Amino acid sequence: MRWLVLPLVAVLAAGCGREATTPSATSEAFDLPADKVADSIRHVITKDGVRSADLRSDTAYIYDSERTFDLRGVRVTFYSETGAEAGELTSKLGDYNMETGRFVAREDVVLIAEGVNGERRLETEQLIYDVRTDSLSSNRPFTLYEGGRVSRGTSFRSDTQFRTWEVMGAQTEAIVGESGDVPF
Repeated sequence: MRWLVLPLVAVLAAGCGREATTPSATSEAFDLPADKVADSIRHVITKDGVRSADLRSDTAYIYDSERTFDLRGVRVTFYSETGAEAGELTSKLGDYNMETGRFVAREDVVLIAEGVNGERRLETEQLIYDVRTDSLSSNRPFTLYEGGRVSRGTSFRSDTQFRTWEVMGAQTEAIVGESGDVPF
């Protein structure tokens, strides 16, 4: 039995003098850009206790003191006053401030909603949703596809149902297919 213990002690003693091969974390590794980092988050946005949007994100950097989320891989489902789905927004990035109720979607923003003339598709590089005023706006160029027309502008402001619509630098054109028909 002694003859097994001595080689084992020799191997263990030899291992004590070597440097660890597993890297150790330095204090810089814990300098996160936010108070918390979360994967696959979901946050329900409400107005007067009623759900107005369901915010989902692949990654969220959460800043507790400012009560803000810095989001990556964003998807938002909007709801009407009756609780029915009213639209779907996707973007690469976003910011949400829980204190002010302001959500800003950035980069490759696409909002798809049901309009009076069928599906409405809004594309822009930035879209602001203000829960308190129930408004959408952008100070960036946008394109809106709806009812066989394409509308473009340099900026806009609207309520979330697009009942009131204020556009700067507006241009509208009809989309005509090969047969001469308006495709939608």
